[in-house]
Amino acid sequence: MHRRRLALVFGNDDYSGKYKLQSCIKDANDMTVALTNLGFDCMKYHNSNKRQMECAIRDFRARIMNNDCIVIYFSGHGMEVQVWLN
Repeated sequence: MHRRRLALVFGNDDYSGKYKLQSCIKDANDMTVALTNLGFDCMKYHNSNKRQMECAIRDFRARIMNNDCIVIYFSGHGMEVQVWLN
């Protein structure tokens, strides 16, 4: 059985304020090329805000069928949460 290969790729360099990154879009573009070369159908987004990313994820999820091979790649600021362990 043929497995479709789908990828969702985000690259976010441009954040409001002083927090700008240098290579996330380049990294996302490089990953898109690599995944495409491996036979993935890629959806790529640059400098998406939260709402745009939610819409992209919703649209991507709607494409997924049983037995699909999927990859989600994000390059940008992460989120840090301080957790205290006892």
